[in-house]
Amino acid sequence: MALRRFSSLLICSLLLSIVAFASEIDPEGVLRFSLGGEVSVLNPILSTDTVSSAVEGVIFSGLIAFNENLEPIPDLATGWDVSRDGKTWTFHLRKDVKWHDGAPFTADDVVFTFNSILDPKINSVRRSDYIIDGRPIVFKAIDKYTVQASLPKPFAPFLIHAAMSVIPKHLLAGKDINTADFNRKPVGTGPFIFKEWK
Repeated sequence: MALRRFSSLLICSLLLSIVAFASEIDPEGVLRFSLGGEVSVLNPILSTDTVSSAVEGVIFSGLIAFNENLEPIPDLATGWDVSRDGKTWTFHLRKDVKWHDGAPFTADDVVFTFNSILDPKINSVRRSDYIIDGRPIVFKAIDKYTVQASLPKPFAPFLIHAAMSVIPKHLLAGKDINTADFNRKPVGTGPFIFKEWK
């Protein structure tokens, strides 16, 4: 018992030491942290590795996020409603959000993101998250700041998938998302703005 407790304390101490050495706060206000490898792509609908996702997570935002208790909280959405039958989800969007290039964030960006994931020409591994019993979830903009998702049937994990990072329609519409320059020079709505890839 004592040996097990000692082993647990030793492992916790080692993990804390690794975290302390892995991140360093610069007096100039620059946060540096190490990654487990090289980033492959900075487009959240395309990436498949945790390193890319870690960086994307601070550049982009989703409709919802999760707090420290893993409870869903508003992010780009101010809130959401669910129909009684559980098949229609309506997200009310924030009106004060701009993309890092200054363009306004709207419902069109949300619909564009999910429709791009569902597009078979786009190499997204997330497609199956938005297909239920072989039928896709239908996303539509009700107005500039309201998005509706119509599910083929109630699907409990849907709200988790609503946390998907949103990409900008104004920069990617009409382009081959698989090969777009955007994938190495992302523009998001998250707390950090991409500057350069070294």
